[in-house]
Amino acid sequence: MGVAYSVGEVDHLYTFFVQWSPDMYTKGNKKHVQPGYFIREKHPNHYLVVENNKAAVINKLLSHPVNKTDQKWEIIRVKDSKRRLSLCSSEDSEVEEPEYQEEGDDAVPVLNEHSQLLGDQDLEQLVAHLPARIQCHSWQLVYSTAVHGSSLKTMYRNMKGLDSPVLLVVKDMNKKVFGAFSTVPFRVSKYYYGTGETFLFSFNPTFQVYRWSGENSYLVNGKMDSLQIGGGGNGFALWLDADLNHGASFSCPTFHNAPLSNQEDFIVQDLEFIMAEVDASESQPVQTKTSAVPAEGYDKKCIFCKVVNNEMGTELLHCDEEISCFRDIKPGAPHHYLVVPNRHVGNCKSLTKEHVPLVNRMVEAGKEILQKNNITDLSDVRFGFHWPPFCSVTHLHLHVLAPASQMGFFPSRLIYRLNSYWFITADQLIELLNSKEETN
Repeated sequence: MGVAYSVGEVDHLYTFFVQWSPDMYTKGNKKHVQPGYFIREKHPNHYLVVENNKAAVINKLLSHPVNKTDQKWEIIRVKDSKRRLSLCSSEDSEVEEPEYQEEGDDAVPVLNEHSQLLGDQDLEQLVAHLPARIQCHSWQLVYSTAVHGSSLKTMYRNMKGLDSPVLLVVKDMNKKVFGAFSTVPFRVSKYYYGTGETFLFSFNPTFQVYRWSGENSYLVNGKMDSLQIGGGGNGFALWLDADLNHGASFSCPTFHNAPLSNQEDFIVQDLEFIMAEVDASESQPVQTKTSAVPAEGYDKKCIFCKVVNNEMGTELLHCDEEISCFRDIKPGAPHHYLVVPNRHVGNCKSLTKEHVPLVNRMVEAGKEILQKNNITDLSDVRFGFHWPPFCSVTHLHLHVLAPASQMGFFPSRLIYRLNSYWFITADQLIELLNSKEETN
């Protein structure tokens, strides 16, 4: 018997198809793209994307509905769906199409205002790399140096209160066009933000896309004096100053990209920020997206790997190229932080002398966080690790508790007890690792 889906279940059904056919989102080469269709709820903004070999099965269900709610769906071409979203068309003017037609070239996204930097061919190349859930929406120009002047502060103000994906497009004085796509709008923040769907692109002479490598989580960082995308290594993948006049682009581990401009330091000629007109719920990525392709040093089953890669919504109090820090969800003291390496490293029992610098760096990061929170008496701080099998997460993590004198008797003083066989201080671990190497 067929299964009917009500109007309110469209988002759940969409997520199911994403998990059912994740390969349809790797559109890197059009020669490998299978013809596609949209299952369209008879509402202008509700679509489900499927491949043509699955469309026949679903169409059979829709052709023999078990109740009236099934009749709220129809199958149309991807290209038609984009045309129907055009501002100059309406449902009354739609022309009937055969129920099955193979998808032609990607339609150009609808821009409410003309872009001075992207032509139709540029847009066609970009759309194939955007998340499928936003390809069919119209886009609006929210900031342009030609219209709004050159001010990063103005750009932040124009995006305030918006929650949609954004394209940043830059044209330098050498006429080279490049930029970045972010699933979240640019804003001022103390910490890096963004999702694994963030990517860089460049034109001239050929179109190139650089996707997130998973090597670190330095995706986007907005400051009042600069906008930074990517990081680690020798510099940012893309950096713009407060006046949006000067920029820089370096190869970096976040995207494994080549410099986007012909010169590492460049002068901006024109710049545009273009945002998709979508609901906030539609702008968020499917959670399995970034974890589906784990990079080296990333364990998709590890909760702390997901935390440092911004998949859990946890606030990162500290994040650099090697180390991240966040609050313990079950604090054992007024200040209780966890310091972890960004790359997946096993528990403390698996470490060798080569890991001593890492442990020292974790302790220093813990001290920095304490100082930022006005904890200056380091003699009343406990730095330590749980010894296997008494650690619930295998990803190496340092507990930083302060003031140690204010830990409760039970269970905190028991769980983080000194000289116990389940808890080892950072100094004891370092001493142990050094002795291991000497005895070997």
